[in-house]
Amino acid sequence: MRLYLASLLLCGCGFTLSPAGNSAFDASDSSAIDARLFDAALIDSAIDAAIDAPLIDAAIDAPPTPSLDVAHIAALDEQMLTSTADYPLSGTVTIDTAAGTVTPAVPSGVIVRNVPQEGGGLALMVIQARRIDVQAGANVRITGTRGVVFVATLDIVVTGALDASADHTAAGPGGYPPSNGPGAGPDAIGSSGYETGGAGASFGTGGGAGGNATGVAATAPTPLAIYGTRTLTTLEGGSGGGNGLASAVPGPCGLAGAGGGAIQLSSPSVTIAGRIRASGGGGEGGRKCVGSVTDASSGSGGGTGGGIYVLAQAIAGAGW
Repeated sequence: MRLYLASLLLCGCGFTLSPAGNSAFDASDSSAIDARLFDAALIDSAIDAAIDAPLIDAAIDAPPTPSLDVAHIAALDEQMLTSTADYPLSGTVTIDTAAGTVTPAVPSGVIVRNVPQEGGGLALMVIQARRIDVQAGANVRITGTRGVVFVATLDIVVTGALDASADHTAAGPGGYPPSNGPGAGPDAIGSSGYETGGAGASFGTGGGAGGNATGVAATAPTPLAIYGTRTLTTLEGGSGGGNGLASAVPGPCGLAGAGGGAIQLSSPSVTIAGRIRASGGGGEGGRKCVGSVTDASSGSGGGTGGGIYVLAQAIAGAGW
């Protein structure tokens, strides 16, 4: 999680009435000085002109405009995020980043765009509004091949739940399926009755090694090296774990968990009173596998959690 703190400097405009002429004067100068400096009509006119000037009016009346550089989004794509509509989310909401759809449909004026990720990496789906409010009791389920980025020019409030988790073998948005991804857990190995377990996947930290049953000669597979950065320089999801094995049965048996998804919240103010999830999917334990023969499989590895990136000038709330 990254927290950006920005200071806003407000500059006021003023004006000064400065006397003209010499500072030393005698009685013969008094009429000219009185006329230039202290004539009530002239002073009123100067003050009215300054106060009523259109530029000063515009500076006083214009509301402050929040400014936020949205991480992972290129400047040209940011320029398209101009919605002034509000987006309250309630009840059950489904976001499919592969299809680029939201169900129920977003309110008129809210922007939904698929964009490439700045600097490379998986493509992203962006949802932008003036204010995004995930209301109490709302369950927003996010799936698909792209990570999702919520952008609000005013604030984001999460009182309900944003869920970008994997569901067993189904990856979260931008995550990887079992046995896939840069940190995928290797599948189990061995011969019938002597299979190892599949390894867990790696991401920001290393996964767990596959387990060995008593008497198994094969060495259990070890997890791959970690990938990604703690600051999520690239917004990406988690990798899938390694499948279990029943070597007498064709194909994997005892399926591994998939990787959790990638989700980002970008706004001047973010309040999290509810839940944001990007959990990895759990792998299956050993089970009976039926093919031309019946065999028992070894256990499979779990997928890694995904990435949650929060970018704001102020973060509040005691959510999860």
